[in-house]
Amino acid sequence: MTQSSTYVLLLSIGYRRGGGAPIFKGTVVGTRSVDPIVQALTLTDVVVSVTVVGLILALALDVHTKTGTADPEKIAEMSG
Repeated sequence: MTQSSTYVLLLSIGYRRGGGAPIFKGTVVGTRSVDPIVQALTLTDVVVSVTVVGLILALALDVHTKTGTADPEKIAEMSG
C-alpha cells in the first residue's frame, strides 16, 4: 500500500497542468510537457516490485515442494 502511494506522489510531482506527452519531435520550443523521468522511475519500480514478488513466490513454492508445507513453524531446519 505504501509503495502504491509513492507512485501517486512521484506522478503528481512530474505532472504539469496543461502539459502534453514528453515527445518533442515537431513541437514548438517552450511547449509544456510532463516530466518523463518520474514516469520512467515509477515504471521501473513497478517492474522491480513484480520481479521481487515473483521471486518470493518461486521460493515459497520450492519450499512447499521440498517440505510439503509452507507454514514457517512446521518447516524443519533445512540444510544444504
